[in-house]
Amino acid sequence: MSLNYNNMFLITIYFMVIATAIYGQIPKADSSLKFATVLFRHGERAPMITYNTDPHKDAFPEGLNELTKLGKQHMYYKGQIFRHIYGDYFSKLYLDNEIYTKTTNVARTHMTAAMVLTGLYPPTNYQKWSNQETLWQPIPVYGGSPDHSDSQVENCPSFMPTFIKGASLTENATLALEPLLVYLSEKCGQPIDSINVTMLFDLFTCQLAAGLELPEWTKPNIYEKLKAILYSDDFRRNFNGNTKLQNLMIGPLLNEITLKIQQKSSGEEKRKMYMYSGHDFSIMLLTAAVSGHLIETPKFGASLHFHVYRFNNTDEDVIKVYYLKNWDDDKGEELSVSNCNSPCKVADFINIANNKFTKTWEEECHT
Repeated sequence: MSLNYNNMFLITIYFMVIATAIYGQIPKADSSLKFATVLFRHGERAPMITYNTDPHKDAFPEGLNELTKLGKQHMYYKGQIFRHIYGDYFSKLYLDNEIYTKTTNVARTHMTAAMVLTGLYPPTNYQKWSNQETLWQPIPVYGGSPDHSDSQVENCPSFMPTFIKGASLTENATLALEPLLVYLSEKCGQPIDSINVTMLFDLFTCQLAAGLELPEWTKPNIYEKLKAILYSDDFRRNFNGNTKLQNLMIGPLLNEITLKIQQKSSGEEKRKMYMYSGHDFSIMLLTAAVSGHLIETPKFGASLHFHVYRFNNTDEDVIKVYYLKNWDDDKGEELSVSNCNSPCKVADFINIANNKFTKTWEEECHT
């Protein structure tokens, strides 16, 4: 089955998004905004697996785990939403001394970063490099993000055991799944166990995001039952709230974000924004580490924003954190910073972040 996208519908959605972008809870940038760091999840992707009786085996020609056509479209619009949120905070021309973008080492996050930048910086004036219509311009995207949420971690013996333990189902969840696994195995035409059921749920999520209809045998509520079991409060406590896992997966990213905020406040950092293209785990674990909020798995295109503001025209900077739940979320919500008064002073935030983990990343890897 092939995917069909209605261009007029997408265009209508886009203009609805842009029309409301300035009224959201994340404030439109003004002269008090001094620095911003943004972490976003990649756009819609293909599933990690398929199964024997899957009616949509041919629905994702990009290949397993790859960014889809819809994911590209949505992250392009995400960049346009960023342009409306940040407005004249940036030059309308792409300037290397204003923004720096990093990504984890997988294709879908590289491509997502490119699409966001395309939406954020449509070529104008002399940056139009062709006599024909140009919708994009080449903007550098750098690898080497300190975010380890793509699970590609080398020379870290404790990473995989910690990840498996954090992602393992609780005893109650395992018991609740048992009758479902028998049913799923029969309908999928292959064994479904407590490990690959999470990938099956991911497959359903990706298919729904692509506008595909799940098989009749999943109705009326198989998907909802799986979600309730696999992403329960217990799971979020075990995974998001796992301090060791936080350190291993996003500890270095938090350190870099903190360093850039500190350097901006002291005048060493000249750029206006750092952007990081990452994953659902990136946002889940960083949100938990900074605010203590154990959020549900972020949807495609969700983003976490760290804003540094000049406080009442003084020399004392404050920080605010905002969470946008989806690619088209223009409102978002402000998150409190754990153990920090409101407004949270940058100096206090830096101190809290620097003392979040009792061990360095290297120490955590070998204990």
